[in-house]
Amino acid sequence: VVFALGAGSASAQVTETKSASSWTLPAGGVFEITYKVELVVPASFAGGTFSVWSFSQPPSDGNTHSTNPASGKPTLPDDGNWVTANRTHILASTATTGPAAGNHEVTGTLRFLVPADADAEDEIARMNLHVVATAVGGLEYQTAVSTAGNAASTTITDGEVVEQVGILTARDTLDQTFVWRDNLFPASPVEGGTAARTLVAEPAPSKYVWAVDARVESDTGNYTVEAASRVAGRTLDGAGVNWGIQAPDSDGNRTDDDVVLTLYHTGTSTPVSEVEPFEVEFKDIHALPDDDEITWKAYGSKANGTIDTDNEVDSITEGGDPVHVRVTVERGTAGYPSGENISVAAVPGEGLAMDYRTEGAPLTFTHAASGLSGANNSQTQTFKVWALDDNDIAMEDLVLNLVATGATAANGSGDTTAAKPVMLTIMDATEPLLTPMTGEMVMGTVNAARMASAAGDGNDLWTPGEMFELDGDDLFTSDMTVDVAARSSSGAVGVSTQSGMVMVEAMEVGTATITITGTVASSFTSTQTVDNIATIEFDLTVDELPLAITLSGPADMNIAEGMSAMVTATANRAVNADTGVELNLVGGSGSPADYSVEPIMIMSGQTTGTTMLMATEDGMEEAMETLEFEGTFGSGMKTNRVTFNIWDAAVPALPLIAQLLLAAFLAVGGYRRYLRRR
Repeated sequence: VVFALGAGSASAQVTETKSASSWTLPAGGVFEITYKVELVVPASFAGGTFSVWSFSQPPSDGNTHSTNPASGKPTLPDDGNWVTANRTHILASTATTGPAAGNHEVTGTLRFLVPADADAEDEIARMNLHVVATAVGGLEYQTAVSTAGNAASTTITDGEVVEQVGILTARDTLDQTFVWRDNLFPASPVEGGTAARTLVAEPAPSKYVWAVDARVESDTGNYTVEAASRVAGRTLDGAGVNWGIQAPDSDGNRTDDDVVLTLYHTGTSTPVSEVEPFEVEFKDIHALPDDDEITWKAYGSKANGTIDTDNEVDSITEGGDPVHVRVTVERGTAGYPSGENISVAAVPGEGLAMDYRTEGAPLTFTHAASGLSGANNSQTQTFKVWALDDNDIAMEDLVLNLVATGATAANGSGDTTAAKPVMLTIMDATEPLLTPMTGEMVMGTVNAARMASAAGDGNDLWTPGEMFELDGDDLFTSDMTVDVAARSSSGAVGVSTQSGMVMVEAMEVGTATITITGTVASSFTSTQTVDNIATIEFDLTVDELPLAITLSGPADMNIAEGMSAMVTATANRAVNADTGVELNLVGGSGSPADYSVEPIMIMSGQTTGTTMLMATEDGMEEAMETLEFEGTFGSGMKTNRVTFNIWDAAVPALPLIAQLLLAAFLAVGGYRRYLRRR
């Protein structure tokens, strides 16, 4: 900037070489402006001064730099209180120590502090350089600002110029936060009431107005923003703002509700991300007592049938006096459900309804203060229970669940079942008409009968085909005639009954559970285990008989050379797989050259197999020879032995009469075999 001050000039038009630009620095930082002033000193200069300083102004575009906090930190115009920096230069006369006539440069730096304030808002300002010169005589000077390198122009009037250096933004290092004070009031909100809490901004906003609306979300949808909090565009500031939630008088259920109040930027659907939602639980004033707030005790009866509170009992006698069940319900310190009667029913649990009856149930617990007592608003009612006569011969557990419901349907459905049900043992004095033998006695009887049936086999195994009988009188005791029925759990054992006897037969290898039920004549019929019916059970195992094979030949064991005889292998039971029997020569006067024979094969599921023994015709004259055979099968198992006589068809050494007798003998044997083969 060129200043031209002289005797004949009051003002001058100059051109400067700098223009506005933008800078950003943190609040509390230092900003510098370096300048240069070019002086034109005339010979007539008598001395003077000029000053240089800087200052800030709001941007020329006003508040347009503000930013919605939903997308960033607000940036607001400077309030004009930034620290000003200035510098004064003294121009002495030429007669003393001042500058000589001609052009001179004066440079300097202005430093000023960008203040840190208490809010969390960025700030923006227009930075200016102000130069004022006062001189005696003619003086010209110009300034140059070195903060940026752009070009612009300004006008100097009467020795003063204001130059806009640029736009400076101060970034605030603080974050804007909002805190819900721990002042929920009331401390335990309830249905039909309100809940409020105070929101405070930290630090307090300075210029930006946080305008917000509130919305409520709840389990039932019946909760609203409290009337005082419904004003649109409420301002969040350091003083704090109260926000409230209004609960309905009744939401139609009996459960507590979780409610959330959320703040939104006014006129938008954008939540204020800096503010956590306000969450609160509202207690339901129509909630039923908790399961542990419904308790009971059982008492016996006095002679006149009234309750005997000195005689607490845990059982009831079939057909006897009633038991008095005293039920206590606590509504809690708040007395919920508010203004409503409670009904408590005795609902059958594991017991059967035919085994008992009640009187006085369900019970009604009124909400009237006159009927309540103690800090927990307790109330007690009593009902009676009788155990009915039946022909059940076992003790039973009578179970009654205490179920509480509200009397007003508009307050919600649902119920509460007491944590501990009413449990009483029904004492039964019914005498059984028949009694089963003990398990040890039954098995002794069964084993004795089974062993007797297997004794003929020479072993202890009970195998398919064997059977034994059981007498019902050996299984049950009764003064009456006992009829029996039996069943088997598998096909391994078959059972049948007749005239009080049970026939048990081994059918196949395996195990079965035998159930025998004894019954005597009675007027009672029931699906329960009653006094005229008793049952026993025991297990039986059918074993597989060890395999044994026996060899046999034809009735006539004499064979002439060139003839054959059938050999039969007979198993003591059907074989489980194809079983071969090898015939081995183990004795006699003959040799393997005297015969030929194939192994015997007993097919799976069969008991017999056969083969043909062929006597070899060797053309030699020989005396009679014997062949003794033994069979082998399986893993070295052996059969019995059989012996065949082999005769030579022509024996010259024999007398004629002997030859005739042999021929007749062989003819008879051959004819017998012929008859058998037919």
